Amino acid sequence: MADTGWKVAYEQERATRQEQEARLSTLEAQQRQLLQHQTPTLQQPPAPPSAQRRATIAEVIEKCRTLQEDRHVPIGCRTGVFEGTPYMEFAFLNLEEMQQYWETIIKNFIEDFCGRHNDAGNEAMVFATLVKPAPGAIRGGMCLSKYISEWTLLQETFPSSHSHY
Repeated sequence: MADTGWKVAYEQERATRQEQEARLSTLEAQQRQLLQHQTPTLQQPPAPPSAQRRATIAEVIEKCRTLQEDRHVPIGCRTGVFEGTPYMEFAFLNLEEMQQYWETIIKNFIEDFCGRHNDAGNEAMVFATLVKPAPGAIRGGMCLSKYISEWTLLQETFPSSHSHY
């Protein structure tokens, strides 16, 4: 019975997310049409990547905390320090969920988190954890050296206060 309730809630959340994404796509298309109809003198060129402001580590940690608390997004996020190395970990229900959100995670979290640490010459780590299929799996990467591990099965199942699905 509990599985059925979870599945219904999951499907409702998924439908809501799809509706939001459809609305955003429509708005983006409308915005593109408006920009195409403007005269060239009114259009501003996009800022070069180097001119875009990068979030501070504190801002990225706060965004992670906010993501963790958002019950409408099926992603867990936490930060910490492991053996002196800062890390950011994202938890996903399964591989499909990770693939759906990964590009957004890179742009909104990892680029700033790793970029700031790399600028300082400090190594930091990023992890992706998959909860299902049981027992789950984890994969990590090093920001500075760009090393990425293979997927490793989680050896034990444990409840995490950092995951919400």
